[in-house]
Amino acid sequence: MIYSKNFYQIKSNAEIFNKIKAERENTGYYNLPYQNTENIKKYAKNVTKKHVVVLGVGGSSLGAKAIYEFLLPSNNYRKELLFLETIDPLKINHCLKKVDLNDTQFVIISKSGNTIETISIFKYLNALVEINATNCTIISESKSALTQFADKNKIKAFDLAEDIGGRFSVFSVVGLVPLAMIGVDIDNLLNGCKRVSDSFFKQTDYYKPIIRKARFLVENKSRFN
Repeated sequence: MIYSKNFYQIKSNAEIFNKIKAERENTGYYNLPYQNTENIKKYAKNVTKKHVVVLGVGGSSLGAKAIYEFLLPSNNYRKELLFLETIDPLKINHCLKKVDLNDTQFVIISKSGNTIETISIFKYLNALVEINATNCTIISESKSALTQFADKNKIKAFDLAEDIGGRFSVFSVVGLVPLAMIGVDIDNLLNGCKRVSDSFFKQTDYYKPIIRKARFLVENKSRFN
């Protein structure tokens, strides 16, 4: 057992692992690698727009953006994926110059359904081109105002489970839907997640490096702020 400099007891690796296993039972993102993706793939296959633009901030965009930018150099995707994650008018207009608004699928992502930046961008775009069931996809919690808007206007909406936080949502519909739209093999992506998850919880190859890195980041978090 080790202690921090302030004499707060730090748990052993075994204790931490047991807490993670317990948390796994009631926290949604642990199960994301094992989800059925058929509905996502079926829907994405029918999206024919040339461009896909994600409206979202923080965890609603960063995960998909990171994966896209990592995969892009070695893949020739059939569509371009862009992200509107700021209310800076210069950056918005710079992004919009790259697309044909009449040939763009807009993916509006907000867990709460009332993220002010995302809704502001949405309203601005709706003034430029009519956003409706033919060019829009919404991802939000099932009872949010954004989902209610989708239902009212017959726009396709994917539900984001309440027990999946935005910063942990990359392998939920938040990340998988826009990635599938441009042709990313999301099943292959999730298979990689399964291998890591299974290895960690069976305490094989990936267990030690993951637990060590997690401990290091927690114990040294003040150095990275």
